[in-house]
Amino acid sequence: LNYYIASNKLCTDWMNETLSYIENNDDIHTVVLVYRYSQPLYGDHKRFYPHTSKEVKLNIESKEKLSDDEKLEIYWQNLESVVNRLVSSKKHVVIVEPVPELPMHIGRAVSAFSIFHFS
Repeated sequence: LNYYIASNKLCTDWMNETLSYIENNDDIHTVVLVYRYSQPLYGDHKRFYPHTSKEVKLNIESKEKLSDDEKLEIYWQNLESVVNRLVSSKKHVVIVEPVPELPMHIGRAVSAFSIFHFS
């Protein structure tokens, strides 16, 4: 919402456009907000599953070098801004978190094991 991920301007643009659309749409009364944070903050977790890495991987585009604590603060302030904007536009906000991380791709997790020839 208020920062860019290095080399991924599309995500920020999508977030801003979507939030503006929801704020200005009188037909939308309730917003279910799912804020996935493990992978965006800490990167791929397959080596550590079910835990996450301790190192913050969030790559915020900035002229100054941000500490991990500063990156986390920006990230969580962003969530707070989204909620505040939605509430200010008279939306009922339901926050669903945390989103569980899986040890494998979701398509593989929901398919029968026999398809992949292992048990």
